[in-house]
Amino acid sequence: MGSIEPIIATAGFIALVLAAALRGLAASGHFPRRSKTAGHGSVNLFGSLALAAMGFAAGTAAALYLIRWYAVVIGGGLAVLVAPRAAVLSRSLR
Repeated sequence: MGSIEPIIATAGFIALVLAAALRGLAASGHFPRRSKTAGHGSVNLFGSLALAAMGFAAGTAAALYLIRWYAVVIGGGLAVLVAPRAAVLSRSLR
């Protein structure tokens, strides 16, 4: 019987990629930026994107250390393919 740690790490990586992809899809709805909006909106948007990118980079490095590369490719690709459908589903549930 195999160990369960790689399965948990793979599921965590898939969740991380899905969260990063959904964050990117949500942020893409804010472009092009309106010229009338002033304030801290763009700082919040780009700051949250930077934090998401740093978290994604750290999570990807940890996943590559913990699980095999082909599981990272398959799991990440699955999450990227599911992300637009998850975004549409979340909007329809409101």
